[in-house]
Amino acid sequence: MPGVTLHDRRLWPDHPALLSIDTGEALLSAAQMNTVEFHTWNSTVARIERPDRVIFDLDPGEGVKWAYVQEAALLVQTLLGELELKAWLKTSGGKGLHIVVPLAPRLGYSAVKDFSQVFGGHIAKTIPQRFSATSGPSNRIGKVYVDYLRNGIGQATGPRFLRGRGRAWACRCP
Repeated sequence: MPGVTLHDRRLWPDHPALLSIDTGEALLSAAQMNTVEFHTWNSTVARIERPDRVIFDLDPGEGVKWAYVQEAALLVQTLLGELELKAWLKTSGGKGLHIVVPLAPRLGYSAVKDFSQVFGGHIAKTIPQRFSATSGPSNRIGKVYVDYLRNGIGQATGPRFLRGRGRAWACRCP
């Protein structure tokens, strides 16, 4: 398909080849074919080791009302604002929400993941009646879990607006 690039497997050894959608027309063609669901990385092919966004995945536990999930997103956005980080909201495709913070691609995945874990731990410690930073369904009953694991290398998030060229996504390709 024109505008779709199959990248060399050496880009990420021991993993299926990566594809990128390089043009708006290619994105529209793929969507029209209804055969691909895009799960994008937090980095572009050009700087695959340097994420250009951090994601805070807000997963509601059992008994959490939608209004509390919305409140959790506002609280996370407020704290990020105190750190002078701009953020936008993205639906997760599930019951939760993603808070996305754009980054200059300077740090590696490990540093970004560590930051997101510390951030989630801080908000859970500060507002323990609303947030949990511990995985597992039993640890989030009545709370919103701040999942930091979306920030590891190779982790992906579901469909979103195309933002720039060469965003990698995993695909099982021959």
